[in-house]
Amino acid sequence: MESTSTDKFYKINRILSWAFFLGAIALLIIAGTFHYMSSVMAEKVEQLKQLKLSLEEINMYDQKMLDMRAMTYLMIKIIAYAAGGLFLINIAMAAMKRSKKYALNALLIIAIGGTAFVYNKKVFFHMKLKPIEDVNGVQFFYYGYQYDTHIGYQRNPLFIATQSIDYYEAYKENGDGESLTYFNNTIDWLMDHRTIEGDATYYTCDFYLLAYDEQAPWRCGLANSRVILALKLAHEHTQDQKYLDAAQSSLYSFTIPVTEGGLTKKLSDDSWWYCEYPKRNNESPMVLNGMLSILIAMHKYHVYSEDPLAKELFDKGIVALKSKLPEFDNNGNSYYDLRKKPASKDYHKIHISLLNQLYEILPDEMFKSYSDKWQAYANENGF
Repeated sequence: MESTSTDKFYKINRILSWAFFLGAIALLIIAGTFHYMSSVMAEKVEQLKQLKLSLEEINMYDQKMLDMRAMTYLMIKIIAYAAGGLFLINIAMAAMKRSKKYALNALLIIAIGGTAFVYNKKVFFHMKLKPIEDVNGVQFFYYGYQYDTHIGYQRNPLFIATQSIDYYEAYKENGDGESLTYFNNTIDWLMDHRTIEGDATYYTCDFYLLAYDEQAPWRCGLANSRVILALKLAHEHTQDQKYLDAAQSSLYSFTIPVTEGGLTKKLSDDSWWYCEYPKRNNESPMVLNGMLSILIAMHKYHVYSEDPLAKELFDKGIVALKSKLPEFDNNGNSYYDLRKKPASKDYHKIHISLLNQLYEILPDEMFKSYSDKWQAYANENGF
């Protein structure tokens, strides 16, 4: 009876070993297919940089490639974990049977599993797409999958405005002609991609934002404020009034309530919260880093332009911030928004930095108090 059980055990091991080797062959085929698709994708990315390929076309292929990537990763995990278990089984059988065959089988299995592990760490893990700049220096940001939704490459006016500011700072610091050219190109892009409604200008993102269930196209208060700073620099460089006019139109969007398509949640006549993710149903998430960044941008724009609207908006925003700031405290950590989503380490540090910047503009002890409290929490937790 014992011999029969042992024979069954050896037979099961044989079947599992063969399944493992077939799985390894399948991994080679799947990984090879993924590498081929990656090489095709690299060619498509170059075409996108030259503006010779549409976002729709590259994103359709990107989704297929990422699905193959997911399959490859699944096979790597199966092979790596299976190798560990089968190695131990075959080592035990080699000891019991005193058979070199099982010892060699164990070595071959662990060699294949180890190769899969090293491939994952040294090659596969690093094969990821990144944001790119087109031939004009204007960014395509790469989102890939966000949760279970494929987004791929997209234009994001917030990031393009940030690029524009970076290009101008590089030009001012180094006199770099290429940076100035790219600065002008990004400004042109921002001027060409406005959504103008009456006196207000909005910047939209043309992809689905799952985190806050924002259907495309969705408006972004933080993008509007960052564009205002970029347009301020364009006016500084050229003295062309059209850039200040465009900046003021973008600023005006903060006077319009979210229920009417604007960017502001009006808590009272003198207390206005500026929404990074505005929603017409008035359920806009109150996001701290967005509000702080928008207030700082309004101040910088007012200092440059002396636009009284910017000062009025800043003052009303400060009232709202001071009324809501205590609600963002999470026992020393901070919340990302007032839906009580905890801030990540990076966003917690961003909150501290932005509060410090705001304190330099307006030395209110509330800002210093929360900055110090949140910094102490960061220090205690090693970030």
